[in-house]
Amino acid sequence: MIDGQRQDEGLTEDEELLVAALPEDLIARIDAAILARTRIRFQKVARIVSLVMRSIPDVPVNVPELFYVQRIAHLVTTGRMECQGDPLRMRFSEVRLPPPPLSSSELDELMAKGDYWTLGCLYADGQGVAQDYLAALKWYRIAAEQGEVWSQFNVGRLYMNGYGVRQDYKQAYFWFGLAASGSSDKRPFTCWIDEVAAKLTAEQRAEVDKQVAEWRPTPGTNT
Repeated sequence: MIDGQRQDEGLTEDEELLVAALPEDLIARIDAAILARTRIRFQKVARIVSLVMRSIPDVPVNVPELFYVQRIAHLVTTGRMECQGDPLRMRFSEVRLPPPPLSSSELDELMAKGDYWTLGCLYADGQGVAQDYLAALKWYRIAAEQGEVWSQFNVGRLYMNGYGVRQDYKQAYFWFGLAASGSSDKRPFTCWIDEVAAKLTAEQRAEVDKQVAEWRPTPGTNT
């Protein structure tokens, strides 16, 4: 299979016959193995397929990887897994187990502790709450204003991609710059800064660089 190609050609006739002969209990065990290797954080479909293939001794070795991809697609369709992207593009799509919903008291506790980074992650990924980029931006921004580097980075990503906010490369450049300036290791941010810098004029970059140099965190920011 060509890497990244959508596997919509289907199984060959021989493969169809092979799969049709698989006992129902064996298919159920394959599904269980897939679910057992899936986490509540998103993982590549290809990774899960590679972990499951040949993990059950009585599955014929010539059962193709496409069959496992189809089982994952079935589990997504029936609500037992969640997917980002087309599962048939297994090297580019990701799946996870549906995370348990968070109670209002659990969310209140995170707010009370000032764990705004975690709140941003929950809303950005849709973990235990409905995915909401606007809410993610709100919580990341509070932590970012207090100087939390990875929240600054994520605010930059949201502006760069236009998630929950109008796309704004100057804002993205500003927040990436803050993250880099506050980190002992600037390497994780370099490619992101370079990407958005290429979309700005020299004058715009100089203006934002000045803002980054003059910025100071705001301790005790609240909701």
